[in-house]
Amino acid sequence: MLSRKHTLIISVSLVLLFILLLGILLLVKAGSSGMQVITERKADPEAMLKGGQENEKPYRVMPGETVNINTADASELQRLPGIGAVLAEAIVAWREENGPFGDPADIMKVPGIGEEIFKSVSDYIVTGDPR
Repeated sequence: MLSRKHTLIISVSLVLLFILLLGILLLVKAGSSGMQVITERKADPEAMLKGGQENEKPYRVMPGETVNINTADASELQRLPGIGAVLAEAIVAWREENGPFGDPADIMKVPGIGEEIFKSVSDYIVTGDPR
């Protein structure tokens, strides 16, 4: 017959094994059902405006602020909503090939910029002096 010590060790081991199997089962179920684990991240408003990572935009264009699409360089164009590095370079290249934009809506002539992106940037772009 087993001693009390051995019985206790076996009992604790079985409980731990059950908990481990239950955890694995829950992980498998979460993975197969498309469940997502969301963790809380406290946002620093100043860091959000400047961009916190190397690959993020340096800072965003603020309401009431404008960017001249005829004079802005690629990094300044990336401040616009929906404009990343690739589109910013495409805007600069299009401008160098075709000359200045006559109207803000002309930005849609740039491959990759359609009505959706134009709507998101239209309040922030100008082609001349913003008087």
